[in-house]
Amino acid sequence: MSCIIEATTEERFLALSYVWGVTGQIRLTARNLDSLMQPGALNRVELPRTISDAIVLCRLLNESHLWVDSLCIIEEEGDEKESQIMHMDSIYRRADLTIIAAAGPDCSSGLPGVTRSRSITQFRVRVKDLDLITVQTSVYEDLYRSTWNSRGWTFQESVLSCRRLIFLPDQVFFSCGVGDWIEDTCLEVFGAVKPFFWRRHDFPRLDLDDLEGRTKEDLFRNVYVHLLNSYLRRDLSKIEDILNAFAGITTALRPYLGLFFYGVPRELFSVSLTWSEDDIPARRPGFPSWSWAGWVHSSTTKVTFPVPVNVDPVLTAWFLSRSGKVIRVRYEALTAMSHPFLRAHFGLPRRPAEDELESLSP
Repeated sequence: MSCIIEATTEERFLALSYVWGVTGQIRLTARNLDSLMQPGALNRVELPRTISDAIVLCRLLNESHLWVDSLCIIEEEGDEKESQIMHMDSIYRRADLTIIAAAGPDCSSGLPGVTRSRSITQFRVRVKDLDLITVQTSVYEDLYRSTWNSRGWTFQESVLSCRRLIFLPDQVFFSCGVGDWIEDTCLEVFGAVKPFFWRRHDFPRLDLDDLEGRTKEDLFRNVYVHLLNSYLRRDLSKIEDILNAFAGITTALRPYLGLFFYGVPRELFSVSLTWSEDDIPARRPGFPSWSWAGWVHSSTTKVTFPVPVNVDPVLTAWFLSRSGKVIRVRYEALTAMSHPFLRAHFGLPRRPAEDELESLSP
C-alpha cells in the first residue's frame, strides 16, 4: 500500500533505528496525516534513503509493516506525541526485528547493499597452495565508532530490541539474545560467552525475563545504573530531550523499580539523591539539580550512587514546589527502621494515601 496505516496491537512489524542528522526529511504532522494515509502516498513523496531502503528491505523479507519515528509520531507537541515517547519500550520490544542503520552520519546514508552495491576493498595473496585475504574491521569496532552509537535516542531503541539487524559500511550482522551472526566471518558469539573485545565495546540489551526474581539492590546497581551511564555518554541534539530519550527504559523498568520521577526511581528517592561523578558537569536548564537529568554530562562520565538502597532513611517525606503548588514526591515510612532513637524521635506514622505524583509527566 505504501502509506501510513493505523495498526492494531496484533500487527506484526519491523522497526527502524537510525540517525536523523541535519538532512531535511518528511515528518508526520496533523496537516499531512490524512494525505499520507492514502494508498501509494509514500511513493509520491521524497523519502530519505535510509527509510526508502528499509521499506525495500521489508519487502525482501516479506514483511508488510515498518515503524519509523518520523512517519509514525505526529511532530507537534501534544498528548499523542508524549504517549508515543512514553511507550517506546513496547514499540521496540514488540518489533519482530529492529533494522539499525549505522553506516553513515544521517538519514541519507541508506542501508549499504540493499539498493546500492557496497564497495569493499580486500587484498588477496597466494602463498603456495593457500589463498589468503584481508578481513574487514571488526563489526563491533565499526559499530562502536559509528555516529548511530553516539546518539542518545538510538540507545534505548537498541537496548529494548529483541532482534537487531545492523547495517555497517562494509557488512551486516544479526544480534539477538542467543548470539551474534557476522556476515563475513564464521566466528559467531553465543549466549554469555563473550570475547574481550565485546566487553570493551559494550552494547547493553535489556532482557526483561532476566530481571525476574532479582533484588532491588541488584536491579538498581547492575541494570539501572549501568544503562544510565551508557546513556549519559551519548549526545542529544536537543538538551531538553534528556528524559524523553530514556523514557522507554524507565517505563520498562517500572514493574521492577516502581514509578520514576525526573529519571530516578521514586521508591529509592533518598538513595537517588546521593548521585555523584568525578567530572563537574554543566547545568541543564529546565530540570532539577538534584537529578542527573539536571546536568550535561561528558562522554566519559560515570555516575555513582554510594548509599545502599536498604539504608534506613532519616527524612521521611520529600516535597516538590511547582508553580506555587506543593506536591509530595515520596513518603518513606519509619516502621521498618531499626534504630531506636529514630523510631522514638519520629514516631511511627501511618503510610498516607497515594499522592498526586502519578499525574505528573516526569
